[in-house]
Amino acid sequence: MGDDEAVSREDYVAKADGVCGTYQVRLSRIPRPVTGDPAELGVFLKRALPIAREQNETLADLEKPTDEQTRDQVEQLLALLDQEIDFNDAAQKAADAGERAALNNALQQAAAVSAEAGQIAEQLGFVVCARRA
Repeated sequence: MGDDEAVSREDYVAKADGVCGTYQVRLSRIPRPVTGDPAELGVFLKRALPIAREQNETLADLEKPTDEQTRDQVEQLLALLDQEIDFNDAAQKAADAGERAALNNALQQAAAVSAEAGQIAEQLGFVVCARRA
């Protein structure tokens, strides 16, 4: 699709929510950590991060809305989702190394970015993509 083909906010949100739904199903199949053990969290993140990266790449490949304000919000959301993955990647590495302080710091940063991404997703009208795990 070229830039001359209009993509409405509603069309974009519908397509992106479909993408998020598909990947949330895949992520839900990974057993969640049940203890506070960093190693258990590290194993979870090691399995979840490739799926989250693939989701972000798929979202980034979607044709963006033609409305400039909406496009800017989408770009901001995509950047935040990438930051969230970076912080979770740092958390996974800290968990593997048994560095609890670094793990907690990375998780706090990931949670803050996730909350901000969730707010933007809600503003855009997302339903599925606004649900932050």
